[in-house]
Amino acid sequence: MIKRIFLIAQKEFKRYFDSPIAYITILVFLLISGWMFSSTLFLMNRATIQNFAVNVPLLLLFLAPAIAMQLLAGEFNQGTMEVLGSLPVKDEEIIAGKFIAAFALMSLAIILTLIYPITVASLGKFDWGQGVGTYLGMILIGGAFLAAGLFASALTSNQVVAFILGFLFSFTLFL
Repeated sequence: MIKRIFLIAQKEFKRYFDSPIAYITILVFLLISGWMFSSTLFLMNRATIQNFAVNVPLLLLFLAPAIAMQLLAGEFNQGTMEVLGSLPVKDEEIIAGKFIAAFALMSLAIILTLIYPITVASLGKFDWGQGVGTYLGMILIGGAFLAAGLFASALTSNQVVAFILGFLFSFTLFL
């Protein structure tokens, strides 16, 4: 069972990078988060990741539904869900594998921002305990938003509708 889940996750993760979806979403996330980090660093003249960390959940409100919108809606739309259903895998394994792949992609995007605390640490004193807690919180809130996006993707075969529903569900969790 675990082996099948990770095979599905591996296939799905590779599929992200076969198209420009992963590259574009990660690049946009890094550009906006870099702007949030550098505005505090240079404009306010403060070596901290606080402004970045406070605003990342707002970014994840858009990133998570963008990653999750095609997980199941794309399968329904392309008619490949019937093929998946005929394979010797359970529905739970398919969903878990797709979630793990999306979670890995989102975690990768967040981990790529580790350059920000490293930069702050080189400029002054940085509390690494708070930094680790902040990054763990970012990854977990991203996982919650992904779960909402995956649920939205299961409700419709249209990826745009899945994005909008995923955003609304995530925004409700955010509030």
